[in-house]
Amino acid sequence: MNEKPTSRGAMTSLQAVVTNDRPSTVHSKRSTVLALTIALSASIACLFLACRGAGRAGDTLLGIVPMETNVLGIITSKDGLHVAHVLLRGDKQVVFIDGVAQTEYDRILQGGPVFTTDGGRYAYAVKKGDKMQAIIDGKPGPEYDGVLAGGPVFSPDGRHVAYAGRNGEEWQVILDGKPGPQYDAAGDIVFSPDGRHTAYRAEKGDAHVVIFDGRPSPDYDGTGGGSLVFSPDGKRFAYAAKKGEKWFVVADDRPGSEYDGVSVPVFSPDGTRLAYAARNGAKWFVIVDGQPGPEYDVAERVVFSPDGKHLGYQVWQDMKTSMVVDGQRGPEYDTLSDLIFSPDGKRTAYFGRTGNNQFAVVDGQPGPACWPRDFAERPLFSSDSRHVAYPAQNDIGQFVIVDGQPGAVYPAARSIAFSPDGKRCAYEAWQDSKWLLVMDGQPGPETDLNFMTPPVFSPDSKRVLLLTMKGYKWLVLVDGRPGPEYDRILSGGPTFLPDGSIGYVAMRSDSLFRVKQLLGTQAVSGH
Repeated sequence: MNEKPTSRGAMTSLQAVVTNDRPSTVHSKRSTVLALTIALSASIACLFLACRGAGRAGDTLLGIVPMETNVLGIITSKDGLHVAHVLLRGDKQVVFIDGVAQTEYDRILQGGPVFTTDGGRYAYAVKKGDKMQAIIDGKPGPEYDGVLAGGPVFSPDGRHVAYAGRNGEEWQVILDGKPGPQYDAAGDIVFSPDGRHTAYRAEKGDAHVVIFDGRPSPDYDGTGGGSLVFSPDGKRFAYAAKKGEKWFVVADDRPGSEYDGVSVPVFSPDGTRLAYAARNGAKWFVIVDGQPGPEYDVAERVVFSPDGKHLGYQVWQDMKTSMVVDGQRGPEYDTLSDLIFSPDGKRTAYFGRTGNNQFAVVDGQPGPACWPRDFAERPLFSSDSRHVAYPAQNDIGQFVIVDGQPGAVYPAARSIAFSPDGKRCAYEAWQDSKWLLVMDGQPGPETDLNFMTPPVFSPDSKRVLLLTMKGYKWLVLVDGRPGPEYDRILSGGPTFLPDGSIGYVAMRSDSLFRVKQLLGTQAVSGH
């Protein structure tokens, strides 16, 4: 099982250009895990066990999930403490919530189940005969001829839930069990970050509208799919709309200037500023607070700094690309990673690649040329913005550069993490067919365990955990000491709990447990 891994997957964030006139559901961020099938022996694990090394662990049996049946999907809550299994039983499908079987249906619709952020509520849509309905916290809602894929959607605070249902040819949005007006089409449901406001797109005949807290906008010839956005404080709202052949952004009910195309609008974190890319003819430019910037062949991926005082975006000109930060254009490359601002908003970092050379551009200055690596692992700033680290590679191997200083070279080096106080830096390295954890440049002992997640520091920065595998068994490594073994530890965990223990959901055979792993007194070296 000791296999040299590659990057865990690339994540490309390309800003969407509005071209879709039909409503489509905006999916909330959810942690979705595809089923990993492992042959398990039939046994039921104990309800409580003693654990040496990382501390005592108590596991509470949640239920039995018959894993010998066809597992269609496994979904965990954001905190990793709740899990939904979607199973095939004969010609029926059933959801298990935290190991407890729910009612069987003909089909569990795509996009579910979904948990609230705290995992306390759940919802999904089902098909029963010729009808469909939403299941909210285990309770079935009214039947419809159709339920829009991707629903239901919870508000960020978990207090509200909405989905779109169809009877005949008419669609309506159901908010907290109350159906809204009927339209020819309805979808793209979004909540404000504070959960107080709801918006969605709808159509009636040739009229396209945006519904905000139940109030329709003026009629448009089109509205932008996925363009409905709230400011982070929930006080402002914007979207893209179309009149004739021209597109514009409507912010706080006020339409902006018309263009041949616009991108999804972006609010600054403090909600006071608004930016988006726009096109006239073949040229693109970025509109910031109503003021257009220089023209380029392409302008995209608009992003504000955390303090809202700085703005960056990527541009293309004559087949070369560069970053523009506060109006200053950086060096040209063949391709770029995402632009990263430091937490205080004063610093920037990104990767640029030209030919076979890759550069880390920190605060506008390119570093030494390295071999190309996957953009999935981007430069990382510490929480105090004083330090920056990023992975690199040369003809010998891989290494991590921290504040401009390269570390030791390994066959593989990945998964950089800073402690919350910004004083510690850890990453995983592969050497002599074994993994080890490098802490502040010092390699730890080699281990036969396979590291499955990046290192995670405790909120007080005194401890560090890793989700690992020993052969076919999963366990949590805390400060280098192993916890109890399970057949599987589900995605989303482990996580540090407020009382300082570690929580996660795990399985032994068909038995599903919620585990609370108590820690000993040893902490990360240096604390």
